[in-house]
Amino acid sequence: MSRIKELLNNRRDERFYEVFDKYECGLVLNSLTRKQIFNYEVSLSGSHGWIKNEEIFLRGLTKENIKLLLHKEEINKIARLVREKKYLLIPKNLYLKNYKAKITLLLVKRIRKTSKDKLESIKRKDEKKLLRFS
Repeated sequence: MSRIKELLNNRRDERFYEVFDKYECGLVLNSLTRKQIFNYEVSLSGSHGWIKNEEIFLRGLTKENIKLLLHKEEINKIARLVREKKYLLIPKNLYLKNYKAKITLLLVKRIRKTSKDKLESIKRKDEKKLLRFS
């Protein structure tokens, strides 16, 4: 049984984006970055992922860029979508899974919501809540 402890959650940024895919990534941490994460000295808002030399990095979480661990096929797929369709990579949440730091990375596209779209999304969320609790 895996033990999961959520450290940070980024709910605010998700409403401005249309989510296309989700990826669970490992983090390559040094001792200073690890200490900052465990002392809650980091923030997910304003951070984003970027691709360089077939590797994915997270910028804005700490002062240093953090390398993310994914399979090569997934990295190539993400790189192609980011390059061709102008998708963005934003972090959703940071958590511990079996004492290893993981991050959920969302592949998104920025959208401009009108007030009608906002009302529709609120209605959909309410319907999901009703289905879940009934």
